[in-house]
Amino acid sequence: YKTTDNLPRSGAPRKILPCGVKMITRLVSYNSRTTRGDLGNDLHAES
Repeated sequence: YKTTDNLPRSGAPRKILPCGVKMITRLVSYNSRTTRGDLGNDLHAES
């Protein structure tokens, strides 16, 4: 119990990296009528 070790946190890792979230935010702010498929294609093309 009284440890000072850096322990792993519970829960699943994020599915989208923070840079991907920034890219999605930028794309949607530029064109708010974009589709989910277009966003997925853009994410896949960047990685």
